[in-house]
Amino acid sequence: MTGDPQAWVRRPGDAWAAAAGLVVLGAGLIAVRDGAVPAWERSTFEAVNGLPGWLYPLLWPFQQLGVVIWGPVLALAAAVTRRYRLAVALVGATVAKLVLERVVKAIV
Repeated sequence: MTGDPQAWVRRPGDAWAAAAGLVVLGAGLIAVRDGAVPAWERSTFEAVNGLPGWLYPLLWPFQQLGVVIWGPVLALAAAVTRRYRLAVALVGATVAKLVLERVVKAIV
């Protein structure tokens, strides 16, 4: 590295994290390839989704924080601190998450 603070450094951990994510996605796709899910997953799903309905309005805002709020908020903070590449990456990650979850749902 030349000492340039703007130099783009790729860490090996980034590649390992991406690979691990793809492995988990692949395992999930394989698990449901025949249209059925394992009994343990079905029971977990039913336990969570069988919770009382009055909990939904209490928990929904927290779900949205993780889904669509924090990415843009952190991107704005990054832009304010002149970390533009980070800001673009955060917005890109938020958009990619929203688009790719629909792709995965369409595949499954």
